[in-house]
Amino acid sequence: KRQEGKYLNIGPSAGYFLTDNFVIGIGLDYIRDKEKRGNSLYFNGLMHLESLDIKSKAFLPNVYVARYFSITNKFYFSAKMKVSYGKLKTEFETVYMERENLSSDGLSDISEGTNPSMTSLSGESEADYFSPQLIPELSYFITNRLSACLGLGGIQYSISDWDSSDSDWNINFNPVYWSLGIKIAL
Repeated sequence: KRQEGKYLNIGPSAGYFLTDNFVIGIGLDYIRDKEKRGNSLYFNGLMHLESLDIKSKAFLPNVYVARYFSITNKFYFSAKMKVSYGKLKTEFETVYMERENLSSDGLSDISEGTNPSMTSLSGESEADYFSPQLIPELSYFITNRLSACLGLGGIQYSISDWDSSDSDWNINFNPVYWSLGIKIAL
């Protein structure tokens, strides 16, 4: 089993401080994901191979609220609740292959006449995408209205198809999913 991916999430946001440490704001995220997955299984003289390529993209308008906690004079920790909604467009291509009468080393005798069967499928889909997210952040205020921020992953619930109730929880604080940005407060 193997999986590799490239993920991009970029977008502007603007917020308004209601108090010294509580902000509300809006934003627009653009996400683009590319994943390649492969899987192989050898069982009872049968070899299954599968390859899947998935590309997704979406523009996600969002609203957020955040509470800031002072660490030092210009350095803050914040808990941000963000809610996003948009259309997720996905393209996929998968290839599935099966071959019988293999020996334990994965090879077969050509004279046995074991031809592989192969199936290929591709398509596109568009679905509603709704996602509330709780994001811990570190912020350094360069000025009173401009800050550099580091999102530290977070907890996310997402629904990508209302009709089938296709939903997912993602709890991840791995640095691979951290985000770096600049915030402007009005």
